[in-house]
Amino acid sequence: MCGIFGFYGFENKKLLEKMCKSITHRGPDSIGYFVDNKISLGNTRLAVIDLKTGKQPIFNEDHSVCTVFNGEIYNFKVLRRKLEERGHKFSTNSDTEVIIHTYEEFGENCLDHFDGMFAFALWDSKKRILLLARDRIGIKPLYYTIIDNCLLFASEIKSLLLFEELKREINYNALNLYLSFRYVPGDKTLFKGIYKLPQGHYLTFNKNGVKIKKFWALKYETSIHNEQFYSKNILQLLSSSVEERLMSDVPLGVFISGGLDSGGILSLMSKTTDLKTFSIGFEGKDKANELTKARNLAEIYSTDHYETLVGTDSFKLLSKIIWHLDNLIGDPVIIANYVLSQLAKKYVKVILCGEGADELFAGYVHHRNSLYGYYFNKYTPQTLQKLAINITKVVPAYLLNIFFNYPAKLSKEGKDRVINILSTLNKYEKNYLYQISLFTDENKNELFFDTFATENQYNSEMFINNSFKNISSAYFIDKISLHEFHTWLPDYILSKLDYLTMAHSVEGRVPYLDHRLVEFTMKIPVKYKMRGLQEKYILRRALKHALPKRVVNQKKQAFIMPINSHFKKEMNELSKNIFFDQTAKRRKLYSTKYINKLLNSTGFIHSKQLFALLSLEIWFRTYIDQENPQMIRKVF
Repeated sequence: MCGIFGFYGFENKKLLEKMCKSITHRGPDSIGYFVDNKISLGNTRLAVIDLKTGKQPIFNEDHSVCTVFNGEIYNFKVLRRKLEERGHKFSTNSDTEVIIHTYEEFGENCLDHFDGMFAFALWDSKKRILLLARDRIGIKPLYYTIIDNCLLFASEIKSLLLFEELKREINYNALNLYLSFRYVPGDKTLFKGIYKLPQGHYLTFNKNGVKIKKFWALKYETSIHNEQFYSKNILQLLSSSVEERLMSDVPLGVFISGGLDSGGILSLMSKTTDLKTFSIGFEGKDKANELTKARNLAEIYSTDHYETLVGTDSFKLLSKIIWHLDNLIGDPVIIANYVLSQLAKKYVKVILCGEGADELFAGYVHHRNSLYGYYFNKYTPQTLQKLAINITKVVPAYLLNIFFNYPAKLSKEGKDRVINILSTLNKYEKNYLYQISLFTDENKNELFFDTFATENQYNSEMFINNSFKNISSAYFIDKISLHEFHTWLPDYILSKLDYLTMAHSVEGRVPYLDHRLVEFTMKIPVKYKMRGLQEKYILRRALKHALPKRVVNQKKQAFIMPINSHFKKEMNELSKNIFFDQTAKRRKLYSTKYINKLLNSTGFIHSKQLFALLSLEIWFRTYIDQENPQMIRKVF
């Protein structure tokens, strides 16, 4: 696991060194550079495999091919044996060197041979071509920009921003998407001219320009088998994936919540000696929200278990967290994720976690709501649908919470959202958008000044419509799953995991996202993913003998930061200091009337909106205004 960076088309040793310094947290163990005739590659290494000889960059036998690499190739030993049989000579025991020789053998098709998570840059001096590649799922990040026929790339955006010719300008279309989803989906970022290399794609760059190609695509192809067939194969594929991800020359551990997803990983690792587990909770009345379940699970598998709490003091970490999250994510959970990774850093270098299970097995509330909304619209007369809407207007919030999973203190904004969801059951894309959006278009019109409306030409509904249009499946729930696999998963879930673990020089691994398991889940009919009101049904069946019965059958508990109770005071104080000072006023972006509305509300949705805006403003000051992070922290 590492940070990679570099450029093609010019030479600038000082820039290369600055790019390295900006992301040394990703790999504090060693630094390496390659510079030759307008090509510069760099790496800052977190040593996990081959601690002695795996320093990068790594070359082939005649030094005509060079690579810097971030990630893990789990099948590298198998590949190495095959390559040695074909005459290739190896000088290290690392998985990185396998990339070089597989490229020599298969060219750009080398990507089809790698099992793992990866982002790498490879320079072929004979062909004078730079190859950038990102793994099938998008577990490892890779950003790039092209200016005056020169290409720059890096594991984090902050490295690219050190290039003085790159203007720090906001992409208003991306900002619109951020406000809807709390992150920017797709290949764009909040910066004009800076892009993500999409999952399962590679980029080639030479004197003729840039080409981007897809080397792997996920499709939904329903198969017809019984429950036993699917559960048996899931367990086999997941077991194999976990076993591969135990590959490490350094200590490893597991993030656990006490639930099905992380519990399944832990159960399949139970034969590992000196296993360490980590969990997090919140101070106050929510102190035992997941900690008791996690503690019980750790006792069953006899792990060395460590816990930490998120207190109100943790809110002071926000500016530091936003500095790490140059690819901004405006969700309060980033505080808990950062603190948990901070704890893990004390004991391990590698962490396994349960990310990806909800996406593969339809585990979110909006998956269930969308499916039953579809059936409700299809089989319920219009008169009864209108009656349901009218009942919703007067029903107590706690009853709505049973189905829609909103917090009990539902604000008017939240209740209006539920009514909109029920009113759009026959307009599936719009219904989905109402379920997942943080800010609706109506909210944005109320929040922003004319600058936003003038600059923005692309709204969230257009993005959803275009995404769903390109997915060929007759079932709407499958369209949601594939859409989220290409957006929510790499751009939110995995980006958050990578940035916040690597902030503490910890590598995160995700067994549920082995590409063979992912491909298999796309063949499972919806009726096996959800049964009645039980989500992830087929995963529960697969793990029924691996986990205690209470864990297999327990209802999913979403990990939600209690932002409107625990941090309301701290968030309001910081918001008043930031949104009403001269810097924010000069930006001429936010309506103070809407900000005041959020400050005076106790509703959960309004609290999340305020946090997203607060994160955005700190991001603005850090990366657009270029304020010193220490100065920003003084506001707290």
